Amino acid sequence: MGKTVNHRLLLENLPDAFAYIQILTDGEGSPVDHLFLEVNPAFEKMTGLRKEQIRGKKASEVYPRLADFFLDWIGTYGRVAAGEGSVCFDSYYEPGKRWYEITAYSDAPGYLAVFFRDITESKLYAAKVLGETTGRLRQVLRATRSSIDIIDCDYNLLYVDEHWQAIYGPPEGRKCYEYFKERRSPCKNCGLPRALETKKVSISEQVLPREGHRIVECHTVPHQNERGEWQVAEFKVDITRRKELEKNLEYRLRFEKMIGDISGSFIGAGGIPRASSTRQRCSGRPRGA
Repeated sequence: MGKTVNHRLLLENLPDAFAYIQILTDGEGSPVDHLFLEVNPAFEKMTGLRKEQIRGKKASEVYPRLADFFLDWIGTYGRVAAGEGSVCFDSYYEPGKRWYEITAYSDAPGYLAVFFRDITESKLYAAKVLGETTGRLRQVLRATRSSIDIIDCDYNLLYVDEHWQAIYGPPEGRKCYEYFKERRSPCKNCGLPRALETKKVSISEQVLPREGHRIVECHTVPHQNERGEWQVAEFKVDITRRKELEKNLEYRLRFEKMIGDISGSFIGAGGIPRASSTRQRCSGRPRGA
């Protein structure tokens, strides 16, 4: 009795919304609805409904538009209640315009305890930080003439940043080699196959014909998306100026080497007379005179 009272006091004073539900199934055992058996005051505050309006009612009665929610609530709860452990996820509650972290676990087959923690403020803060970080990243990309794109294993563009979209247009339904270089097949030095095969970063140099043959260093980074599918993120950094300096330096070194080789050959063949012999010829006097 004491434990029951303590548990009830805990739930009554819990800042998180709580509901204890029973999964309702059809004739084939598939979950079709759930029944609210108990809720706490925080749940009443979250929904704006009194306990008497919720307890003993089906979810479809409390939320007539439950089927329109983006999340399969019935299916998700049903799988947990059927013995698939616990589940934790974030969800947006449209009626209250709030975000909740939802944790659900089953203490008996067909029954489920569900906790709702309001995370709206942290979501808004995260969105603000993300927006500020994205803004700074865009500034850095513009200042360094760098760009980012994401490509799947079949060379399909999944994302292209704003800088390149302004130059090349919408990327939807286009291959990377066709989008950037107007090719009909992948580039010979493309880093995508190497990156996906080795699961390591691949670095290559690419020339962009539509941007005045600008030269970029392409860092191809393999990664998996939320479904476990492999794809790559490409970070392209402008190295045109560096390549020009390297080319000028190479020419200078080659020129200096050529001059050195010519001078060495000339001196070795006796092509430069000694200073004393020159003076003798200029004076007209024979040696020893």
